[in-house]
Parts: sequence; C-alpha cells; structure tokens
Amino acid sequence: MEMSYAFPAANGMNHQTKQHLIILGLAALIILGGYIFMLQETLRHVGQVAEFAQSLREKRAQSETLVSVKHLIVDTAGARAELDHYFITTEGVVDFIERIEKIAKADGVTLVFTTVDAPKEEKVIASLDRLLLRFSATGSWEHVMRFFTLVESLPYAVFVTNTRIERQSPLLWQGAMTLTVYKHI
Repeated sequence: MEMSYAFPAANGMNHQTKQHLIILGLAALIILGGYIFMLQETLRHVGQVAEFAQSLREKRAQSETLVSVKHLIVDTAGARAELDHYFITTEGVVDFIERIEKIAKADGVTLVFTTVDAPKEEKVIASLDRLLLRFSATGSWEHVMRFFTLVESLPYAVFVTNTRIERQSPLLWQGAMTLTVYKHI
C-alpha cells in the first residue's frame, strides 16, 4: 500500500488563512518600520548626547582654565607689584631724571641731558611707553665709568642702547650714553 500525501496548492488556501497571513505580514512590516524609526531616533538622540557631552567637556576645561588663571593672578600679586617698581610712571619721569642727576652729582661728574623724549611708535605692550634719554657726563675716567655703571644698574627696566667715552684732556673724560627706559602710561 502506497501512501501519498498531496500538498494543497497555494491557491487552495482558504480565504481566512490568507487574511491572517496578510495581516501578520502587515503587522510585521509595521513593527519593523516602528523598530527602524525608534532606532533612528535613538541614534539621533545619542548623537545629540555626544555633542552635549563634548560641549560640557569644553565648558569644564574653560572653567578649569579660568579658575587656574584666577589662582595665578592671586598667587602672583606680590611678584607683579614688585615688577611694577621696575618701570617708571608717567608722573615719575621727572623724579627718574632727578635721580640720575643726583647720582652724577654724588659721583663728581658734570651731567648734560641732550635728549629727553617719549617716541610715539607701535607698542609691544599696550600699557608701556618708552622714554629715551641721551646725556653726556664729564669727569675723571673713574668717575665717568662709575656713573655709567650706576645708571646702568638702576632698579628699572633700563636698556643702554649706546655708550661712548672719549678723552678730552689727560685727566678729563667725556662719556655719552643713550638709555631706553620703559614707563607705565
């Protein structure tokens, strides 16, 4: 006896089964579409969260830098105040020149200023101006040299840009010096 089983043809499905399959297929597509939509939304939100986290890290770094700078300002207040003493003020120009004159008098040299100028030029530091001084000092070799050394050693931002010493007579020497001094404005 031979058994045979015949598969029903696809078109032999009943109408209710077809409807169920179509409904299940549509439901699967709707679920798949919803899943894809939710996945895209989740990825979009993850991207926004990543951007926000990066922004937060940048803000934190800026805040830490600001706090560090504030601490640096507090920690260096004494050093900055001391540094200010190395620059003459606009009001202190006359006092500075008088100080050079006192050094010359105490050292026994005759002092003549030939130039006192504040050249207007592009500033390296906005709060500083230059003061240009040219002068000559006459006296013995020893006195002229000591005077120039004392002027050069003043506790200010003094830069000697030119120096010349010539013998005027066997015991008399004349020296010329050009100084650049920085001053607060």
